Amino acid sequence: VSGKKSVKAGKTLKLKAKVSAAKKANKKVKWTSSNKKYATVSSSGKVKALKAGKGKKVKITAMATDGSGKKKTVVIKIK
Repeated sequence: VSGKKSVKAGKTLKLKAKVSAAKKANKKVKWTSSNKKYATVSSSGKVKALKAGKGKKVKITAMATDGSGKKKTVVIKIK
């Protein structure tokens, strides 16, 4: 997972996930936020920091949807 690791409350940032998989395999990921009160994440990896999250840290996870169970988590600090 790549992208900035901090964002101002009320703003957004874009994360990218790279999935290493066999040719023609499902390379999609499912994004999740550890606390939707502080930050949400879209299906495309766009993180929106909510004003209630100012000063908090939220874990954003990208999980492969190919059944492998592989995932990567990053911690985003909300300024």
